Parts: sequence; C-alpha cells; structure tokens
Amino acid sequence: MGAAAIKKSRKGIERPEGVLPDPRTLPHEPADSNPCRILVVDGQRSSRQRILNSLALCPFNSETALASSIAQALKSLHDKPADLLIINHTQPDGDSLDLLGKLQNIALDIPAIVTAPRESAGLAARLLKAGAYDFLPMDLVSAN
Repeated sequence: MGAAAIKKSRKGIERPEGVLPDPRTLPHEPADSNPCRILVVDGQRSSRQRILNSLALCPFNSETALASSIAQALKSLHDKPADLLIINHTQPDGDSLDLLGKLQNIALDIPAIVTAPRESAGLAARLLKAGAYDFLPMDLVSAN
C-alpha cells in the first residue's frame, strides 16, 4: 500500500483511504462526557432518515441537529457550533461544494462527510480538494 493510500485523521490515526473505522473498536467515552454535536444537512427526507437511522447505531455520545438547506446549516452553525457535518451533496439552494466554500470563507474548520446517490471518483476528488473529510455513497448508508 503506497503512501497516497493512507489517510491520517485529525487525531493522527492512520487508516487506509476509503475505509471507515469499525465503530465497535473505537474508544467509548464516559456517558457524562460532552456529546459530539452532529449537523446533518440534507433537504431530502428519505436520505436524511437513513443517515439518522445509521447514527442511532453508533455507540458514542452524540446529539444530532438537522438542516434542510445550506442557509439553514449556516444559521444552525452560527447559533451552535457542530463537531461534525454530514452533508448530502445536492441541496435545494446549491450543493456541498457551495457549503464547503462558505465554511472556508468564514474560517470554520469542521470535519465534513459528504454523501451522494452514487459513487463518483471525480466528485469525491473535488470534495476532498474542497475540504471534505470523506465521501460516502448513499448506497453504503443503511436504510434500516
């Protein structure tokens, strides 16, 4: 595996490119620790529900906020910062590249995972170059 195939997380943990860690092997935080605030930005109810269902299975202390557009996401981030963004690429008022650009313009450095209906190497490369932490095709997100 070449050096380009290894991705280092913000916490310095190395993992192969495109491989998400198994949540069962992540260290668990005590129940009284501050929850990780996750902002899900998705204008489509069905895909938003798939993301929420998947997050409910994660064994860590988190709180989830919802935004159905880029404008709502920016307002939500202004009102209460998030620790992680999960963004559907297609939004009613733009796309994830627009939101990533706006976050860079206001100097908000929040890890963002972008979802899209299907795998696209070209889109994934543009998103990572624009500052996304990772790209996740929606067919990998559990429907249950």
